Amino acid sequence: MHKALLGFANKGCLLPRVFMPSITFKAPYNKLLQFMLLPHLVFSQIYHCYKNAWDTIIVPSQQRLKEFWTLQKQHPAFAGHPVLASNPQFATKMVPLAFHGDGTPVIGIGKIWSRQLTTFSWNSLLGKGSTKSMQMQVWSCFDETMVPSTLAEFWHILAWSFEWLQKGVFPDVDHLGNKFEPNTFDGQKAGEYLADGYAGLLWSLQGDLEYFTSVLKLPHYSSKSGPCSLCKCTGDASPMTWKDCRLTAPWISSQWKPHDLHMWEKKSACPFFQLLPGLSAVAVSYDFMHSKYLGTDMVFLASCLWLLCYRVLPGDDPLANLQTCWAKISAVYKENKIADRYRGMSKLSLFERKKGGPKLKGRAAQVASLAIPMFHLWADNMDGGNILHKKIKTWLKMNMLTEQILKENAEGLALESECCSKFKTMSFAMAQLHRDLAQSYMDEEVTLFSDIPKIHTWLHSVLSSHVLSPRLTWCFRQEDYMSVQRTLAKSCCKGLKGPQVTAKIISKVRIAMHIHLSSF
Repeated sequence: MHKALLGFANKGCLLPRVFMPSITFKAPYNKLLQFMLLPHLVFSQIYHCYKNAWDTIIVPSQQRLKEFWTLQKQHPAFAGHPVLASNPQFATKMVPLAFHGDGTPVIGIGKIWSRQLTTFSWNSLLGKGSTKSMQMQVWSCFDETMVPSTLAEFWHILAWSFEWLQKGVFPDVDHLGNKFEPNTFDGQKAGEYLADGYAGLLWSLQGDLEYFTSVLKLPHYSSKSGPCSLCKCTGDASPMTWKDCRLTAPWISSQWKPHDLHMWEKKSACPFFQLLPGLSAVAVSYDFMHSKYLGTDMVFLASCLWLLCYRVLPGDDPLANLQTCWAKISAVYKENKIADRYRGMSKLSLFERKKGGPKLKGRAAQVASLAIPMFHLWADNMDGGNILHKKIKTWLKMNMLTEQILKENAEGLALESECCSKFKTMSFAMAQLHRDLAQSYMDEEVTLFSDIPKIHTWLHSVLSSHVLSPRLTWCFRQEDYMSVQRTLAKSCCKGLKGPQVTAKIISKVRIAMHIHLSSF
């Protein structure tokens, strides 16, 4: 019955047929046929068959497209970019794209034997729409089934598809370099426009730090030597250390240019960077969501709660003090009509860990929405004569103000000049305060205000906010998409294993995408 339903649904689907290459996996799977939705074919079909969707999630307006490329003149990848240089109409015809990858546990969630699925998708940086409507899936793969050649073969196929998308025409050769026969469907389409002259350029690589390191083979963020993909900083105590969080820090002027990056001995070994013209690690967009909300904010706000429960509030019972904190937070939630709330704070394990200093639990949206409640909570209970308490209040106030700037510029491609200047100044001041407080509280029984490497990646997203708004490249949308992937993958696991599951996933995704794109 399921096969019959899929067959029936496929009859009306206007998306391109799935691409079916053979990919190498671990034994006993070995070489298996896989299903993929190639970016250049999906891009073309959206333009021709789903016009309303194109005008919403791909190119909402020519003005927005022109504005984007005007802003990008200050991006390190812009000057001398071979694809832009070869297309004189790029300002009106080249659609900037983002590519995202991430893993999510599907089977045995929370168990040591859990199985993680890595999913790759893309979207237009110009698009407007709901959270789940923007992502266009390419392929998924269970991590445990991979061998070193698995991703290498995928990158080869993906680079081939994106290269022809950058040219804006249908390919005349397959991903192995074989010429299409003139009498075949592909041979007859070769050289034709994909979308009446529109092309797509991969401009932003998105994901969390673990994905950048393990999949894209970029430098590890905790390394002492060369931990960053975007600059020449160090993780030690040298003058180039990322721990210098001033706006005059030496690492700021050492940001990579594509040519210099290609010469770096620690550059990524991922074939994607070698195969796709114009692509380099300067396309990396460090994710504001993972770096700040799920990074520095989780540490800073947890340290504030620890101080309130164990040092500031008068009661001797930390748990009772936490309830006092929750009463104030709840009141501020209600007063300010904050939607993304914690449901309660009934356990100290909310911020205490068995190892390491305090770190808050929760979703990124919940952490971000604590900005206003935590400011008021601290302001009401701090010791006005304590300089460290004043510094914490200053950080919390600037945190609230930077969140306000992001909300006021929610639809913008980048932050406007005056807002951007304030945003950078306050963000760097917050980072420096964070580090100062870490030093000041060194004698506490737990490690407070840990100066984690995510401070640095957060500051990179702040530095680039004049060309790409943090909201444009953060992974809230993709995280929601991954939760959908988890549910979808579970539904495909019955009676199938490993790569067989991922082929079924794409079959379902194709139909779901058609239904969604037809709804615009």
